Amino acid sequence: MKLTLSKKRVHIIVAVLLFLCMIGTRVYDLNGAGGMFDEHNYLRLAVNTYEGVTKQDWSYDRWVMFKEHPAVGKYVHALFFAPFISEMSEHERRITIAGGMRPYRVSGEVYNQGRYSSVLLAGLTVVFVYLFCVYFFSQSTGILASLILILLPNFVQFHKTVSLDAPTSFFFTAGAVLFAFAIKHDTKKWWVWLGIVSGLALATKFNLGLLFVFYLILYLLVWKGPAMVKEKKLKWHWGLFSVPFIALLVLYLTWPFLWPAPIDRMMFSVGHWEGGPGIEPWFGTMEEQGPKLHYFLVYFLFSTPLLILLLWLASLHRVWKKRTFWYYFVLLWFLTPFLWSFMGQKTDGMRYLTMIYPPLAILAALGLRHVCKIPKRVLYGGAVLLVYLLALNVWMHPYQLDYYNILVGGPRGVQEGNKLEFGWFGEGKKEAVEWINEHAPPNVNVGAKWDPQHDFGGWRQDITAFDLVGVPFEGDPTFVMMNHRYKQYVEANDKQLIDLRSYRLVYSIKAGNGDIGWIYQKV
Repeated sequence: MKLTLSKKRVHIIVAVLLFLCMIGTRVYDLNGAGGMFDEHNYLRLAVNTYEGVTKQDWSYDRWVMFKEHPAVGKYVHALFFAPFISEMSEHERRITIAGGMRPYRVSGEVYNQGRYSSVLLAGLTVVFVYLFCVYFFSQSTGILASLILILLPNFVQFHKTVSLDAPTSFFFTAGAVLFAFAIKHDTKKWWVWLGIVSGLALATKFNLGLLFVFYLILYLLVWKGPAMVKEKKLKWHWGLFSVPFIALLVLYLTWPFLWPAPIDRMMFSVGHWEGGPGIEPWFGTMEEQGPKLHYFLVYFLFSTPLLILLLWLASLHRVWKKRTFWYYFVLLWFLTPFLWSFMGQKTDGMRYLTMIYPPLAILAALGLRHVCKIPKRVLYGGAVLLVYLLALNVWMHPYQLDYYNILVGGPRGVQEGNKLEFGWFGEGKKEAVEWINEHAPPNVNVGAKWDPQHDFGGWRQDITAFDLVGVPFEGDPTFVMMNHRYKQYVEANDKQLIDLRSYRLVYSIKAGNGDIGWIYQKV
């Protein structure tokens, strides 16, 4: 599809507006949920990477830290944290890398600079989605899919934390879209760019190796495979088959850990993924999730808004009815990440599969067009859908990560029935601290039974707060703050419990209609 200059300008303007809209929704109340699980580790990695690059230290001891993930994500975080790290003393950097630095700001605030990397990648992801839809479907589909992606509640929080979740969804999207353009134009330039971007993806997180599986599946099932079967002749596409070699070169060049002994150290790194996952809640019991092939399917069905699920089903009917190449392309883009179900490392809900949400948004947009048929109905239907998604965000804010749909009883049903992960990332600590700071009388003691234990700061000066997880203690604090994750994972083996019979509940930290934490006051 060749665009005129005026149409190009329109598409550029729309893409910029969508980019800004995505950025705005992520920057708004960026630290609303407070410090999240693993953010302290990503800060440690950023400081370590900054030290390695600025001092040109490519040694094993420097780069073996968190060897299970390659280096590109660490470079991104180090770049955004650079202003903060540059103000640290050498001692503070060493302490931070060792994991001993205590936060001195409001819980989570110290991570904001690194979070902007996730925000930026969110904006770029929605631009890729829009451009793909404009080129292969229509502008209206692109706008609708982009707005759906922006407002998907369970996708919002992944771009408001320092993690590899935003790079995962971005690089998979970038790889899929560049693959589409490489197929369309089939020139050396496009295949080289695809190899480079695929290499950056692989050099971010190993589960992005599913990109290459996607390329192969599409090649065999839709692109070249049917002709090969019909002609009974094997056909090689040297552009596509050069992509893995370019990608491996990018992986090697960007990761100093591999330089002296690439094969041995790659095996050492990948060996991390052979270990099974930890214990997680599963419909009333605590179980290991490794053997469950339906793990991600269950999380997808119960953490996706109901209207999006219905439109996804409608899109499957549209794909079957149309049976065109690009419909199959989007469907396989969505389905391929679920092959991770065959890996033993299954944990954290949909965190390993954040790359499904861009194609899901496209499928939902196609499903809406299929259901509504005529443009006027699509407009009204789209407006209703977007208001619905916006309402869910308002209801869950700032804990969209804990959204579950009505099929599993909503957030309350999951929390009270201990059905799936809820409040698993330690969110809510900031709200708990702020509530106690505002309502506690002067000079009181606060005891925290909260997991994870990091980011325990931001207290009023006259309040003495103690982290009481896993330690013996004497006396009764005036206030006790406790979260759902602590009760799930830690309480049964804690060294000393607090007898809550002498306390009354004064505040619940809500995610939708579920409780992720509680504050108790001594009677």
